[in-house]
Amino acid sequence: MRLIGLTGRSGSGKSTVGAVAASMGFWVLDCDRIYAEITSRPSPCLEAICDTFGEETVKEGKLCRPALREKVFSDPAAMTKLNALTARYMGEEIALRLDASTASVALLDAPTLFQSGLNSICDYIIGVTAPEEECVRRIVSRDGISRKDALRRLAQQPSADFYRAHCNVCLENADTEETFREKSEMLLKQLQKGEL
Repeated sequence: MRLIGLTGRSGSGKSTVGAVAASMGFWVLDCDRIYAEITSRPSPCLEAICDTFGEETVKEGKLCRPALREKVFSDPAAMTKLNALTARYMGEEIALRLDASTASVALLDAPTLFQSGLNSICDYIIGVTAPEEECVRRIVSRDGISRKDALRRLAQQPSADFYRAHCNVCLENADTEETFREKSEMLLKQLQKGEL
């Protein structure tokens, strides 16, 4: 299997690239969804979060995102600790899913691809960037949080320059959605054909 990593800042447009890939027949592993699955029921990952960040981060056997957000978004050391903790459980879950698949090409949509070390299992990495104000607008609209919280979230993430320097290619999402979809499809077709 050829594994393509997809990463970038929150609100940059990764989900658009993932949707285009899925429509083209890529098997898409969405790390946000996988994380939601393993933290919405009792699991070793949920237990570790509770033990590390306090009982208020877990309610009724599920992750309490607002409580965890309060603890990590304003504290870089806490965010690093959370990324390291979840990387272990996410890595195990992703490995199980990859081993069970017969797909020839897969797209691993992972916002914390580099922080979790999952970049090491990828054959090619796509980064997605967008102007910061556009990222803020999308986060506020999508997640229903304040502008201040959106900026705090972005401050905990690598810069657009980081993705430009560390990914094989970086898709700049500064055009219309239609143009960005077309750019994404062109790149994904090249990857699907093995041209990159």
